[in-house]
Amino acid sequence: AFEVVREQLASMAALVFAMRALIAHAAAAPDEATLQVRSASAKVFCSEAAGEVVDLAVQLHGGAGFIEETGLALLLRDTRITRIFEGANDVLRVHAGIVQVTTPPPRSRVAGPLGPLADALHDDLVERSAALSAAYGVRLAGQQRLLHRLGSRVVLRDATDAAVGAASGPDADLAAHWLAMAHARVAV
Repeated sequence: AFEVVREQLASMAALVFAMRALIAHAAAAPDEATLQVRSASAKVFCSEAAGEVVDLAVQLHGGAGFIEETGLALLLRDTRITRIFEGANDVLRVHAGIVQVTTPPPRSRVAGPLGPLADALHDDLVERSAALSAAYGVRLAGQQRLLHRLGSRVVLRDATDAAVGAASGPDADLAAHWLAMAHARVAV
């Protein structure tokens, strides 16, 4: 009945949709190089989005969210460790930034009504990557903070491409909601 709660539930559903889409997108990679980039993006995105979903679930449950019987306390603990295991997300972001600057994976324009918004995220990433390369040259390899930020955008781009590519029927609303969330994250 509460608008804020409805919005939180919609955000949770959009995150879960984007996670599933990115996993499928990674699994469908056409070659080993693309698989590595998409897999890293899927690991980073899914581990952090799962944490967001569980955090919102705890919030919606109030104090009961910490009671073991709800299962949320265990999920809260379990989702935290996924950001560290199998490669720390910060390291994977820096690696994604390096790959974007040195050997960006090929990408075609995204079809459909949400395509232009997804393409805008990609175009912004390409422009930022080119600007960093021009400004720093080979010294960019030592700029981990900048590469980390660039890698964060790579993860958002991959999650968005996957979600938009999987958007059909009722999933189009979830993809549109995720796209709005992604644009808000880039603006920060």
